[in-house]
Amino acid sequence: VSVRAAADGRRGAPVLRRRRREAEQLPLREVHPQRHGKGGMTMQRFSGKVVVVTGAAQGIGRGVALRAAAEGGKVLVVDRADFVAEVAAEAPGGDTAGFVADLETYEGAHAAMAHAVRTFGGIDILINGVGGAIRMRPFAEFE
Repeated sequence: VSVRAAADGRRGAPVLRRRRREAEQLPLREVHPQRHGKGGMTMQRFSGKVVVVTGAAQGIGRGVALRAAAEGGKVLVVDRADFVAEVAAEAPGGDTAGFVADLETYEGAHAAMAHAVRTFGGIDILINGVGGAIRMRPFAEFE
């Protein structure tokens, strides 16, 4: 329920539906102008930055990695899935790399970060998108 609808004593659902319909009729750059530059071009928020995205083979992590690459980032796409290199190859801009690592281990996490430093010269942004753990145990038992 919107604040205005609640203050007027009206139900919020019709107001929200009307606003959603109105928003669907507008191009994305009019709904969210801060996401686009002049002429609707995608902004380059990650230009010159090295971005490491974990859990990037699918789902939200994949979307974040592809967006960061589209916006000028040098992106290391990290996941334990073997097809992570294919996701990196899909990224626009071409300055991406895939790396297979099991991030539930210290060795896997260390190897991924070391690869980012070797490949791109450092890490500016780390996005931890790994979702869940296969071998669940108390935090104190993780290595």
